[in-house]
Amino acid sequence: MAKSKFVLDVNILLDFLLERDGYNETSKVIEYLIKQKNGYISASSIPIIHFMIAKHRKELLKFLPKILNYFTIWKVPSYIDFEHPLAQKDVEDYMIHITAESLDAHIITRDADFLSLSDRAVNIDKFFEIIREENKIKHVPFLDLKTQNIKIFPKVERKLDDIISNSRFVCGKYVKEFEERFADYLGAKFCIGVNSGTSALIVALMAIGLKPSDEVIMPVNTFIATAEAVSILGGKPVFVDIHPDYYTIDVNQIEDKITEKTKAIIPVHLYGQCADMDPIMEIARKYNLWVIEDACQAHGAEYKGRKAGTIGHIGCFSFYPGKNLGSWGEAGACVTSSEELAEKMYKIRNHGGIIKYQHDILGGNFRMEEIQGAVLTEKLKYLDEFNSIRKHVADLYREQLKELEDRGIIKLPKEAPYSKHVFHLFVIRTIYRDKLMSSLKENHIGWGIHYPDPLHMLSMYKSSENFPVAENISKKIVSIPIHEYVTDADVKRITRVIKSAFNLI
Repeated sequence: MAKSKFVLDVNILLDFLLERDGYNETSKVIEYLIKQKNGYISASSIPIIHFMIAKHRKELLKFLPKILNYFTIWKVPSYIDFEHPLAQKDVEDYMIHITAESLDAHIITRDADFLSLSDRAVNIDKFFEIIREENKIKHVPFLDLKTQNIKIFPKVERKLDDIISNSRFVCGKYVKEFEERFADYLGAKFCIGVNSGTSALIVALMAIGLKPSDEVIMPVNTFIATAEAVSILGGKPVFVDIHPDYYTIDVNQIEDKITEKTKAIIPVHLYGQCADMDPIMEIARKYNLWVIEDACQAHGAEYKGRKAGTIGHIGCFSFYPGKNLGSWGEAGACVTSSEELAEKMYKIRNHGGIIKYQHDILGGNFRMEEIQGAVLTEKLKYLDEFNSIRKHVADLYREQLKELEDRGIIKLPKEAPYSKHVFHLFVIRTIYRDKLMSSLKENHIGWGIHYPDPLHMLSMYKSSENFPVAENISKKIVSIPIHEYVTDADVKRITRVIKSAFNLI
């Protein structure tokens, strides 16, 4: 579970700032919250804090913004219940209560009435009891979206207010802003925001003119959306086995699958690592094929210095919440440097036309929502930083687990010499997977399998064709936690658990 969040009752903070009775006790609370970065202050408390500092310690006023910056200022909701017992007793305390309620947080207070009338309020002793219990469990989640999204909310809040007050919810100025910034970040000329990664693939395939019975070559080890988009349009996915070390499409097997019906190749930059694009582009030129990059797991990844998604004719991205660059719902994008393709895709996402009620070509409703544009523009600012943290965590894992790999017990992910890996996932391979997963579960460490079955083994694509590498790997892979809130201490704990599963501790 994510760490508990704590909202400070205004008097707790004032005890500390004004060095009143209880200063020593509250200073320990403040020190912990600042260190853990999980302390919050209700926006309703700011006027009171400012007034009291101005009255009793005026010299602190110039430092107040810096002091408050150690905490997150959180909104006061508008859903006020004046019949609530706490609102009847003390409306200022009630404002703090509903702030904590919107955060799913505790309130730290020494006020007896507050403690008795709010189910969120805890005293200082209880606060430390909660901390001790959480430290005992030491749960490491596979993903921690709560912390990330709460951190970013205050920076998005003004845009959300603007979206609601103007009530333009689809493909407005915030989508346009994101499209421009993401294209610039990637080094592409155009970005077309859509409503999911699957839609991005469909729009791209429609833009290249995929027809029923056309064949599209892709790796057999990928999320179903890669093949699904082709099938929805009546095309035929043609599967290729994967590289045994990098898990991306085996470029040496592509030409064997080309027929007169082949229309395109979709290389997938899997787990955050780029497929080997140069030979793919050479094959595409030789046979006059389109290349659509599935970069849905590769935000910020690079192939020989070029960003994933910008090497083929079109790049497709998913911004599903758990991605390295994740939205607050469903969202995706197509990127290209071809003006002709971009114009087609702008039309396709909007029922075949850019101008309302003018439908020039066949399209659909694939538009991105404004809220996603606003969120993604803000999150894009952190993408390189978060990817760097993932790389640091990956390096620590490999350092700590090298002994297991040297003994042949596990196989760690390898970075291809041509690829800058962004570690959307950290995938370990072992024949002892069940033992490993059991140990992780017992120790409250999140894990996943990506993906349990190659596509040709799913009922909708059932085939007698053999893909030995993918079939072998699918029985052995397990993903362990990697995200921007995995700490060095978490890595040490996770690697200890993995080692102990194999009796190496």
